[in-house]
Amino acid sequence: MEISADVKDAYETVRRSDSSIRWATFVYSGNVLVLDQTGSDHEAFLARLPQDAPVFAYYRAEVPVADATRTRFAFITWVGSNTSPLKKGKIPVDKPAIKQIIKDFSADITTSDPAELAYERIQDKLSAASY
Repeated sequence: MEISADVKDAYETVRRSDSSIRWATFVYSGNVLVLDQTGSDHEAFLARLPQDAPVFAYYRAEVPVADATRTRFAFITWVGSNTSPLKKGKIPVDKPAIKQIIKDFSADITTSDPAELAYERIQDKLSAASY
């Protein structure tokens, strides 16, 4: 698998504190992982998750910690419930290569359940991972 240069660019944009971009999604285009979309709206993020294909995402969220709010990051692997076995089989093989670029995150979330990706659930996972 090859990884497009725009994946790293999007990762760095999400990490920047002065950026309004809070998430980036990445999909397969043939045998190449490419940037799908970036955004700041959580509902738009959820709309990028199809039932028949895997999607990788890098997500920035604000997590309450004591009397402050901290920025934390999640690496998300979405596996839609109708994803073919062949596509599912690529995920564990390709994920380590993706993590060579997307390195800094507090939680690694893999799911096929949209409820697991509600903003509050992501915050909970990031908060639990921060301690």
